[in-house]
Amino acid sequence: MDKRARIKVLLVDDHPLVLEGLRAALESRLELQIVGQAVDGEQALSLVRSEHPDIVLMDISMPRLGGLEATRILKNEAPHTKIVILTMHNKKEYIHELMRAGAEGYVLKDSPPDELLAAIQAVRKNGRFYSPKLSLAVSGAINPAVDQEAAFRLLSQRELEVLRGMAGGLPSKQIADRLNITCSTVGTFRKRIMRKLGINHIAGLTRYALQQGLLERS
Repeated sequence: MDKRARIKVLLVDDHPLVLEGLRAALESRLELQIVGQAVDGEQALSLVRSEHPDIVLMDISMPRLGGLEATRILKNEAPHTKIVILTMHNKKEYIHELMRAGAEGYVLKDSPPDELLAAIQAVRKNGRFYSPKLSLAVSGAINPAVDQEAAFRLLSQRELEVLRGMAGGLPSKQIADRLNITCSTVGTFRKRIMRKLGINHIAGLTRYALQQGLLERS
């Protein structure tokens, strides 16, 4: 495989044995390229700036700078870099907080290697991935920890236009044509909207748009 086409992955965990285990599990995959290892969030930030990985596999509990704060900083500095949280924490509070911070995936450390690979592939294609064991924790359409009224005021005019189109059932291509933007830009706006509102799927967005008067009932 052409090296330029491989998915560049950065491993972040404060336990050397975990790092080596991750490397051993992933580096044999031809579609992946391990570009570095970090033992805390600060080192991860430095490596993201120098190596420009496509995917960061991030632990939560680390010294100096933990995974949550590192995720917030990374999504601000490098929004196109995808973050998959890899941890033993399975509480809803952790998951919701990391979703709001911008993480695209959440995988438990006791998951099989194939599940981790599936997470990498899913988020690389602008999707999301959560370990099946976490389905109950992430199944709610709206994250109750998000202040919906305050979040609505944070939406830009263009984000409102994209939200109106999405909630109205328009495909990304039609929204892009209507707003004279690209489909990838629509995708970027969609992720921002869902992150700000704490809403995880289109049905939830439709209900929210109706509540806010963005759509008329048929």
